[in-house]
This record gives sequence, structure tokens and C-alpha cells, in this order.
Amino acid sequence: MRIPEPQASEPELDQIAQEYVRLCFSLEKHSPGYVDAYFGPPELKKEGLGATKSLPQIEQEASSLISLLEEIERHKLSWKFSIRLKNLIIHLRSLRAKAELLEGSFLTFDQESLALYGVQAPTFSLEDFQETLLNLDSMLPGKGPLKERYQNLREEFRIPPEKLSSVIEKAIREARFRTSQWIPLPQGENFSFELVKDKPWSGYNWFEGNSRSLIQINTDLPVYLDQVLTLACHEGYPGHHVFNCLRETELYLKQGWVEFSIFPLFGPDALIAEGTANYAVEMVFPSLIDRLDFQSRVLCPLAGLSPQNLELYENCLQAMKKLAYVQVEVARRYLDGEISRDQAGELLVRYRLLSPEEADHSLKFMEFYRSYVINYRVGEDLVRSYMEREVPKPGDLQSRWQIFYGLLSQPFCPDLLK
Repeated sequence: MRIPEPQASEPELDQIAQEYVRLCFSLEKHSPGYVDAYFGPPELKKEGLGATKSLPQIEQEASSLISLLEEIERHKLSWKFSIRLKNLIIHLRSLRAKAELLEGSFLTFDQESLALYGVQAPTFSLEDFQETLLNLDSMLPGKGPLKERYQNLREEFRIPPEKLSSVIEKAIREARFRTSQWIPLPQGENFSFELVKDKPWSGYNWFEGNSRSLIQINTDLPVYLDQVLTLACHEGYPGHHVFNCLRETELYLKQGWVEFSIFPLFGPDALIAEGTANYAVEMVFPSLIDRLDFQSRVLCPLAGLSPQNLELYENCLQAMKKLAYVQVEVARRYLDGEISRDQAGELLVRYRLLSPEEADHSLKFMEFYRSYVINYRVGEDLVRSYMEREVPKPGDLQSRWQIFYGLLSQPFCPDLLK
């Protein structure tokens, strides 16, 4: 499939955007993995990787570009280009902060998340989670420790390894079909899918350009029925795959905004990407009844599971959403040196009801990605609040999808969600 050339846009901003892309690749040399996806001009990547720039040089060049943009901002711009300019400033500030961190600057967990992603997570005490745990205790039948009763119920919905691939692919196809009823997906978009091991994450979308993605699911730990739908929507439709497809089509190819052809993993776009991806399952399955129906009618038979206690399980999962910030709170305390690794793991087991193996896996993610963990919880909360403000009637599916499409296809930054 032939990809059309990007259309021309405002020349001065174009030049700064190209410099920004080069700087991203210069930083990639110091921090492999900083650039998560790229589908822009090959020469910009080559020039960025070919330049031997020190971290202080990258910081200085980012500062110079920010100053230039701030000077341009003083002149009257159209709303469209004002939004583009603000996005460039925000992204360059984040890039500069990442370079400073790599050079050895110390920031607390909250300072780091604010510098890289433009937000910081609310603070909770462990007592804030007790009410939810007591509620779960009353919901789960039987006697014995809460964690054991929850894990016993959960085991009823563990996907057998030999059936995992077909169950996940079925869920992704369903999410794709439902999304395509509301969002105009680019012609020829598609994905490939594979199971992997030895990763710090549960799922990953590797966007390859030309509206194609590789979706990987990590099988280091058991995968449960609820996770299948979440992964299908989060990594695929209308989550990361659709987000990247629309960035490529609407912002890069149609607008010619080259800064949107690159996705720095540790930058403000991550908040939008993870927030919309976490919210994606509510778009595809807007009601618990709809979700239960698809799981019991399609996924349970395919996985060889009984749906007998599925409603109880889903109700427990809904209640546990209030425990989502446990991981953020534990990450903050652990990475700021307030608690040890063992203490962090114990808190995840006690307050998030994770197995010891899951707690260890969660800690490995925190150690590698650090304050990135805020993007899932804070991002989802910001997206949900935005959707509730913008959609006049919650049951109006057309309006909901129209607003959500805008979040995926327009140059949103964290401040626009608040």
C-alpha cells in the first residue's frame, strides 16, 4: 500500500518539529527504548542517530527551541497552530527533563512524573483502601483470608495456556469489529499477534507504521478472563493500535506535523495513550451486562470455562477499581526510598490482592519504568472526567464515540484534559 506524502504546514514550526524529532533520536542513543514508535521521514532518524550529542548538548538545544517557540507564541497565531506550538513546547520540556535525569539529576517520584508527563498522582494513605477491602470481604462467600478467597474465585477464570492464543485473538477481533462501527479506521490497517515471555509488562503494542501493529502478550504469569478483554481493547481497539493509526493518518499524513510521527515513551503523549487505552474497554463494552454476555456466550466456551460465578467475579473486579491507586502509592514510596522492596511487595499483596509472583512482576515494572505507572491510573481518570464533561447524555453512544475519536485523533496534551 502506498502511503501519501504529508501535506505542507507552517514552515517555521515544521523546522522546529524536525529538530525535535532529531533530538528524540539523539536521546535514544543515550537511553535505548526512549523512542517507542516512529513512522516519519527516514532521514530525520538517520540524522538524529548519526549526531554525537552529549546530554548537556541535547538539553541546551531543547532549551533553545523552547525559547524560539515562546518567542513565536507572542505573535498572534490561529488556534490550530497555537495548539501545535504548545504541544511542541510541552514535548521539548519533557525531553529536556529526561536528558537531565539521565545526566544524574534527582527528582522525587512526583517531581519526575510532573516533569515528564505533565501531571502528578494524588496521594493516598493505606487506610483509604480499607473500606474497599471490607466491601470485598462481604461480597466473597466462605471463610478464611480475603486474599485466598479472591484468588480461589479468580482461578475459576484462568485461561488454559493451550487456549490462550485463540481466546485473545477472538477478543481482539470483536473489539475491532465494534470499534469499526464508530471510528473510521484507515484502509488496510491490521495487526499481528504473538505470545511472549520474560517481559516486565503484561501486554505491548509495537506500532510499525502504515497502520500496522504487532501486539504481544506476556505469558510469564497466568492470564485471566477479565484480562483478555482488557488487553484486547487496551493494546488493540480502540486503544494503542487505533491511537497510533489515527496519529499517523490524521496528524502526520494529513496535517504534515512531523512531531506526531514519533512517540517518545517517557513523554506527555504516554498519559493520553495509556489513559485512552485504559478507558477503551468501557467504549467497546459500555455496560456490565454487555461484557458479561460476550464473556459467558463466547469467551468462556472457547476457553473451556464455566460462567457460573462470572457475575460475582465481575462485581468484585468493579469494586476493586478503587484499589487501582495502590500500585501508584506503593511505587511512590518504594522509588522515593521510603520503603524496601520486600515491604513494597507485601503492600501489593495485602492491599491490591496480588499473588507474590504478580507483586514481584509489578515491582520489576516500577523499577524499569518508574513514574510511568501514573499514566494508567491518572490518565484513565482524566479521560473519564473529560468524557463525562463533554458527552451530554451518557447513553448517547454516537456522541461518546465522536468525543473519544477526537481524543485519539487530535493533538491533545494533558492540560486540555483537566
